[in-house]
Amino acid sequence: MAASTASLLESLPLLALERICEYLDDDEPGKRSSLRAFSLTSRCCGAAAVARRFCQIELKPHDPEELVSALGLLNELLNPDGRHQNVRRLKVSWAMADDERRQRSLPLQDDETDEDEKDIEWNTTHYFNMHYFCRPSKACMRGRGTSGYADCPEETWMLLASFISQLPALQDLVWAFGSYIPQSVLSDVSARSCRLHMHRFRLRSLTQLRDSPQPIDPKQYALASSPSLSSIVVEARVFDDDGSVNYTVDAVMQMVAGTAPNLAHVCLFPSMGGDSILLRQAIRLGMPAWSGFFPPGMAKADQPQLPVRGSIQSLVFIGYTPRGIESWARLTDFKNLRCLHMDWSLGNVVALAEIATRGDFESLDTLGLEGIEDESGQAQEALNQSLKSINPLQRLELTGHVSNQAFDNVLRRHGGTLRKLSIKPYLDDRGKESENPIVVFSKADVQRLADQCPNLEQIWLPVNRLRGDDRETGIYRALGRLPRLRRAILSLWYTVGPDEEFWNEEIDGEHPLTSFYRPEEIPYNYLREAFTNCAIDATLALSIFNLLSSGGSLRYLRLESSQKIGDNSPGGGFSNFLDVLKWLNRSWVCKRDVRGRVTVSELNKKETARAGEEWKFLMTGQELEHYGEFGEEIFLEVYKDIWPQKTSEWWNDWESLPLSDGAEIA
Repeated sequence: MAASTASLLESLPLLALERICEYLDDDEPGKRSSLRAFSLTSRCCGAAAVARRFCQIELKPHDPEELVSALGLLNELLNPDGRHQNVRRLKVSWAMADDERRQRSLPLQDDETDEDEKDIEWNTTHYFNMHYFCRPSKACMRGRGTSGYADCPEETWMLLASFISQLPALQDLVWAFGSYIPQSVLSDVSARSCRLHMHRFRLRSLTQLRDSPQPIDPKQYALASSPSLSSIVVEARVFDDDGSVNYTVDAVMQMVAGTAPNLAHVCLFPSMGGDSILLRQAIRLGMPAWSGFFPPGMAKADQPQLPVRGSIQSLVFIGYTPRGIESWARLTDFKNLRCLHMDWSLGNVVALAEIATRGDFESLDTLGLEGIEDESGQAQEALNQSLKSINPLQRLELTGHVSNQAFDNVLRRHGGTLRKLSIKPYLDDRGKESENPIVVFSKADVQRLADQCPNLEQIWLPVNRLRGDDRETGIYRALGRLPRLRRAILSLWYTVGPDEEFWNEEIDGEHPLTSFYRPEEIPYNYLREAFTNCAIDATLALSIFNLLSSGGSLRYLRLESSQKIGDNSPGGGFSNFLDVLKWLNRSWVCKRDVRGRVTVSELNKKETARAGEEWKFLMTGQELEHYGEFGEEIFLEVYKDIWPQKTSEWWNDWESLPLSDGAEIA
């Protein structure tokens, strides 16, 4: 069969084989491994795949010496048949871990990053509208990463610049090797009009002593004003530990206004210094106004004349929005903005509503609002006004106090165009007595979602665990009606005791767990229901996947299980009880490959195993003389009542309750 397949492929014209390679070289994580496998099928396929295989390369050295050796190996790899001309994208990253060093001793010509990392990162992939290879990782956008290695010998940087000069078709250089980029590399990139992506951008000379303004370092100004600079991830720090003032954010605002003429994508993440006396003093005195790149008396004669406003496409603020969103609207023309992501504040959402009402978001297709705290009428009115005024979106992310009215506005205004929707209400009962209650996502709500959002490809939604009954199963069935759904993350919520979100003390009386402070005191029936709701095994995960994939397009499902916390929720600080829950309460990933085969993998297995050891240790009576002192044996009693012991390893004799009748789909 293999020989026949190879023969058929070799009979195809080169153009057809190149078109196959074009399909396999998709802008989506996980596809390039298929391209590499195709290239190994035969010589003809290998020849057709060359241009695509070597279109992107990652260099990931641990030190200057390894960078030199990697460049030598890479040149040997690219020299045959003039493969340098195929390189379109080059990434220079910083590697740290020893195990990673052993795994990656050679430069990477294919997209070989870990699949699980990509699964976790899918929620950020559309912040920056660019090829996946060039986008910063979620860890990078949250400020987790290394600062790189600035002290390479100049000869090493010259070797790298020389290598770049051999890439005539280079379109993108991704610099994830720290905040320092050598002048020789920057000059070569600028000379070929290549896009530069800085995943750790910082202008060190703008960290200065208070009341002692200094001009920016000329080399750093060359970077800040480079026409090649396309995207940056910036550490938004105001003061350093020694009390110095950091003007990088002010500089970035000037760059957004036009100093960096082709800057298109900006992400700022917050950063705080340590707790020092000098830092406290600096915070108390406040931040002096920035004097500009070249303070008066030190002005540079050839500073460019800035346009009225810049033309940024993406603004991503993690944690907070420096100076407020209205300040950024004055710097760049929001009519060109395609992506806006920011944390919640009343002032920002009011400004957002005003900007949206003015019609300034002509091109916006991606919006993210995190940590919606305020449930007041003014705040919710501003949120709803924004959702009603913004042009129909393709991608929307909302976390926090997401009300029923906000959800209605999402469906009415954006349902027809949405391709990605992430709604994550608070995992507690805050706002349950508000005039704007949080959306619950009942079976009826999800059916409306399926009816009004036919183009959804990715979702992230909460689902209340109800022992797999018709209400819960109906949610999975409704999601299965989405014809284009490819990826889904479901947060499966369970409660200990009656769900306080639906408990009305005026009608139902006092919550039954109000007077219980220890999990061992929880009434038997509530413990039993908690255990059966939080128990999620691979069989249940596969059943949910089968229901969601009934539309035929689902490829990925992630199930993240969490306890829903209310005022009367017991057990938060009791490790014995939490270990029992963790042993049962597992998270899973289900994937369907190109052959249609579905695999189910458990997440966080080390944590599950740890909880299991603690659970066994406690319940086999080995907890020294204090075992049973507080009544912990009730956990084992409930456990064995639900799942009678079948083997000597009784702790493994559990299984999830099945979904309601008719839930299984072959």
